[in-house]
This record gives sequence, structure tokens and C-alpha cells, in this order.
Amino acid sequence: MISSAASAQTPITDAWFKGKVNIKGFEINGEDIVGKAGGGGPIYLHIVADVDQYNVITCAEDFDVDDTWHTLPNTISTDNIYGSVASGEIWDFFEGMGLQFFVGGVDNIYFWPMFQVKYTNRSVSFKSFACGFYNDTEVPWQLGSCSMSFKTVDVEKVPLGCQDQ
Repeated sequence: MISSAASAQTPITDAWFKGKVNIKGFEINGEDIVGKAGGGGPIYLHIVADVDQYNVITCAEDFDVDDTWHTLPNTISTDNIYGSVASGEIWDFFEGMGLQFFVGGVDNIYFWPMFQVKYTNRSVSFKSFACGFYNDTEVPWQLGSCSMSFKTVDVEKVPLGCQDQ
């Protein structure tokens, strides 16, 4: 017999997510480690199913200009998604360019997370269990570890700057 909670669980077809990212690592200038890096902030993602992949639009607020949001297209192949909706999934962004965010400046911040994805009858949640990052948007540049988590959110709660993709 299939429980009602399990039957209500469906794969992601077109959903918005709200969450947070935290980073911890080092600042590097030339060949020297010059300090520690740390911080975090809110993130939004729009995930849409496509043929053999998911399109993942990331959205983050500009580092320097309040209420200015930047979007960036990413993809993940279904070959890098393991498990099932019923048992939970692992989404592995370690291959290729990872998961990128643009926050203003000259370049993207690169993340290589692995997520545990849990489906319930009301929401879908992502939580990283492994994550590295690289940020060369400014000097000194940064390298280190990260954590990310996000879950489904109603589009009405997403900043308009994220919705203008």
C-alpha cells in the first residue's frame, strides 16, 4: 500500500527555493595567505526540469548595492542525481563548473556542493553535506568550504529582481 504522503511526493518540475549560504576559508593575495574568509547570506534558486537535466537559476543580492539581485543560469545533468523521490536524492554539483552565483563585480562565485534532497508532501529541501567554494570577485581572492541549505518557497516571497530572469 502506498501512503498518502508518499503518493503526494513529486519530482521537481518548476519550483522556487529560498535558503542561505555560509562560507569559511582563506583570503589569498598572490602567493600569500593574508587572512581568513567568512560570511554568508540569503540565496534564491529557480529549478526547472528539462530533458536529461535541470536548469537551476541562482539569485543573490549584490555585495555593494542593496536590493539589487543578480541571476545566473546553471544546469545539472540527471546523470549526477542519485536516489529517488521516495527515498531521497543526492544532487552532485562536483562535476564541471559547479553551482555559480553572481554578486556584482567582475566574476562569479563558484560552489561545488553535494546536496541531500528530501521530499515531503508539502516541500522539497536541499542541504549540503559537502561543499567547496572559490571566489575571485575581488582581491584578495578566497578559497574554502561552504554550507548551503534551501527549501521550496512561494514565488510571492521571491524578490522581483530574481523573478526577472
